[in-house]
Amino acid sequence: MTTFNIICMSIMSAAILPMVYQLRRPMVSLTTARWQIVLMSYEYLLPTVMLFLLLAMIRKLMTFGMSLDVALVPGFLLFAFYMMRCFMHKGALISLPLHFPLLEWCLDARGRLHPHLAHGLAKRAPGGVLTLAIMKQWRGSIIDAIKQAGVFGRTIVIKTPFGLDRLCAELEACGWRIERFPDSTTPWPLRITLTLRRRGWKNRAPWHRIWRDVGVIHHAILHPALDAAAKPVPGDSSSTGKSNP
Repeated sequence: MTTFNIICMSIMSAAILPMVYQLRRPMVSLTTARWQIVLMSYEYLLPTVMLFLLLAMIRKLMTFGMSLDVALVPGFLLFAFYMMRCFMHKGALISLPLHFPLLEWCLDARGRLHPHLAHGLAKRAPGGVLTLAIMKQWRGSIIDAIKQAGVFGRTIVIKTPFGLDRLCAELEACGWRIERFPDSTTPWPLRITLTLRRRGWKNRAPWHRIWRDVGVIHHAILHPALDAAAKPVPGDSSSTGKSNP
């Protein structure tokens, strides 16, 4: 193995380790420096890994000439990168002192919060089956958790296949400022995954109906009300959460 390849492998390992570690434990907080958030964010780490794999292939091409693996790897890397971008969440995983554990939160380099449903939700549902009825029961708790997150004074970015009308209406009634954006088409790998998951929730509902339901992603940016940011942070009496990104 050449020195160049050793350097590439070392950098890729350094980028992969934080991603693996974050699967078990959040590594950033609201006071983490921006450069540290970048180093812990999937959206920056994964392209780094792909870039150095591509550089290693280019080096091999220049040294040994064209071969089958050199020809196939760039296409595979582009496909893998597209798949990862479909499922990646922006920012680094962060632990917030909120009372609703079914949401996970990420903090991006701009200081914005990104909520998403926690992994393994079915294990927390009665009987280990996550039905649509249970999701409807949890909907109110999810809205309450987002309201609680307003005490940190951070902008919240929502990207979801679920409807946002109820959430936006309740937050606007509480004084939040809501920015709605046009819906976007769901990437096909994510659409297939959502269809399979929701088909289980709806007790084998017709595939075409669920495929249509998850065909778009709804986008919104939520700006907390000023009085929400002035409230004490849940579980932390020493912090008021007034810091802004």
